[in-house]
Amino acid sequence: MTSFVFPIESPRRLHKSLGLDSDDDQAHERLNCLAATKQSLWQRAEDFWHIVGWAFNCSVMCQKRWERWRLWLDIMLELLEAEWSERKQLYAESDGPKDDSIITASLIWKYIASQDPQSRACRRRIFRAILSTGGSQSLKEFPEIWYGETAENKPEEESNDGPKTIDISNDDFGEYGRDEENEMDEMPSISNRTTSGRAAARKLLGSVGEESLWEDDNHPIHDAEHAIEKLGGMDAIHLRQRLLLLVRI
Repeated sequence: MTSFVFPIESPRRLHKSLGLDSDDDQAHERLNCLAATKQSLWQRAEDFWHIVGWAFNCSVMCQKRWERWRLWLDIMLELLEAEWSERKQLYAESDGPKDDSIITASLIWKYIASQDPQSRACRRRIFRAILSTGGSQSLKEFPEIWYGETAENKPEEESNDGPKTIDISNDDFGEYGRDEENEMDEMPSISNRTTSGRAAARKLLGSVGEESLWEDDNHPIHDAEHAIEKLGGMDAIHLRQRLLLLVRI
């Protein structure tokens, strides 16, 4: 389950918080690429609830991205639900004094307690993430995870140069390597993620118009079909319900 824990400031501090010593760290072969390090989901997102909020924003505002995030949320919920169910059973069947660490070691509790679980503001943030509907405040609080995530891909220009030569043994990936370098040059640092995310949110809001936002009181819900649409569709509603059941712990 440690693969699904968000880092706490640095990998070194994360290993210490999880009880992993240096020998264990050296014993495991780790991927050393952008997708597994600074551009991984676990590094780009502030925490689990940031991802949840952004995913549900996409369910209303950007269907292409929602198709991806819907699958991710479904898989994560299956994992969280299965682990929570097993831990509840272990807790109930344990003899003698109850060991609360069985519960607090669960992944869903780590997500809930990622900030201050006793803080009313933190609890409200969790519910705002689950109920995000692509409004102006939702997009500001839960912006895109990766820079330019909702941007449309430009059509590639046809080339008559033929296929590029690739020599993997000499670390020559042809145009593929250069494309990745260009993308990384354009990618803002993690420290600027929130700023760029908010800029993207403003751009996205401008493209759809304020009249489509949930927070707009001038456009009330007319019927059940309209309400389902405002919540991102039935798939999004079912995922929201599953999350709400989990956070009742």
